[in-house]
Amino acid sequence: MEYLQDEFDPVLNADDEDDKVSGHKGEKDKMEKDSIGTLVLSPYSSLKLPGQKDAIQ
Repeated sequence: MEYLQDEFDPVLNADDEDDKVSGHKGEKDKMEKDSIGTLVLSPYSSLKLPGQKDAIQ
């Protein structure tokens, strides 16, 4: 029986905010800190997956 092997490819696995497999780029979000230093993100519903279209136009 043959097993699939996952090999690390530094060109494909580079963390550069770019999806080199599908060609879609993810949406970047601005992170802010509140007065006590806690990270505050934008609401989850406002973020989109790469290639996702808006439901309401």
